Amino acid sequence: MKHGLVLASALVSGIALSWKLATKQEPVELKGKVAIITGATSAIGEAVAHALAAEGATIVLVARDETELSKVETFLAQYEVPVFSIPADVTRDGEVDILVSTVMEHFGQIDVLVNNSGVFLAGALQDIEPRQLRNMVAVNLYAPMRLTQRILPTMLRQKSGHIVNVASATSATAAPGETAYAASKAGLIAFSDGLRRELDGTGIHVSIILPGSTQQPALELPNDTDQAIHDLFSPPILMAEPWEVAVSIINAIRLNRREVVTGETPFKLGTLPGRVAVPLVDMYFRLFGSSTATPDVMANMDSQ
Repeated sequence: MKHGLVLASALVSGIALSWKLATKQEPVELKGKVAIITGATSAIGEAVAHALAAEGATIVLVARDETELSKVETFLAQYEVPVFSIPADVTRDGEVDILVSTVMEHFGQIDVLVNNSGVFLAGALQDIEPRQLRNMVAVNLYAPMRLTQRILPTMLRQKSGHIVNVASATSATAAPGETAYAASKAGLIAFSDGLRRELDGTGIHVSIILPGSTQQPALELPNDTDQAIHDLFSPPILMAEPWEVAVSIINAIRLNRREVVTGETPFKLGTLPGRVAVPLVDMYFRLFGSSTATPDVMANMDSQ
């Protein structure tokens, strides 16, 4: 039984590697690309903004706090690239519509979307208030889905674009005390996998980023017990710096990487179960499935 699993794993890995080599692309040039970053005032969001600006991209910063957005915008002045801030709550459909319309009015294109907005809640499921739970799912899952849906018609017309969804390593292997959070981010993994297959051949690429615990200035931890749970499963020694995640995102865009896990080895190993066969499933859908993301179908979303 054990030998059979090893053989199957080796076969899947070999097929996936061969497929990757056969479809290898030249690195994408980011200079002049228009990139939207949600959650731009968070540690990861700001790091991604710096990394993209350093590559010469036009930066659109999105977050709720206008004062914090202004601070990030000031820091980015050193790169001498266009930087535009849009205060918005990405869980509100009306504000998402205004966001997309504003970007198109100013720049006429959207090349990169980094769905980075996120809310972290730790604690036993029964102790989380319904309001907090609803808000977390809205920010972590609904907002990326709706913003992506709103931007897709533009990317389809361009026949190019890259969508990056920032999930979490814990979403692949949920730890006790992070059940609700892991579930909301696991939905983002399924969304990314399905969307990537749906958009195959359109010129639009999708990447999922699975950071391990990352240094963040603000985590929503309701009480001391939740803090203890979080410390137990995310000791400081395993925490990655935001710039590491940012570099992973830049590489995912430039090299069209399907999935990137950041952080220490325990996080990377924890994502293996259930994810090892994903490239094989991608290949199956490419060979035998059919994409539903045609311009005619997606054009119906323009009026939404």
